[in-house]
Amino acid sequence: MRIAMSLVALVVLTSSAGAEEPRPPRCIHRPQVELAADSEGHVDWRARIASGKRFTVVLTFEDDDDFVGDGDAFGTLRGGTKYTLAYSDGAFALTGFSESTQGVGTWTYRNAKLANDTVSLWGVVARFDRKTGALTANGQRIGYLK
Repeated sequence: MRIAMSLVALVVLTSSAGAEEPRPPRCIHRPQVELAADSEGHVDWRARIASGKRFTVVLTFEDDDDFVGDGDAFGTLRGGTKYTLAYSDGAFALTGFSESTQGVGTWTYRNAKLANDTVSLWGVVARFDRKTGALTANGQRIGYLK
């Protein structure tokens, strides 16, 4: 969105400085990605994540009530909570409630590989099922992609 806003400013400044008629600004949009579902209605989650489209991460593990530092298996993630995840250029940007800051924020990590069917949830590497979106980490099911 910043790129589009910068281009708008550039078009306006260039147009007003020259003798040409001002042109309406053009917006740059990411193409809409249509992902086909299989015969059971499942979407290929790796393809959906790679598209850059934001999606919801629903964490279903029982919350430990508090962030306890490096020994906390799920870091600052809160069980029973929904987060928003977006992927771009090898980075996973997760937005949601952080137990350490006690507020909502967005942090980006690059410690998971989409090619290995893994995502990074603020440093916690979780494996996803390509058909169902089920998430596992640290040897247990922790939630699902939606």
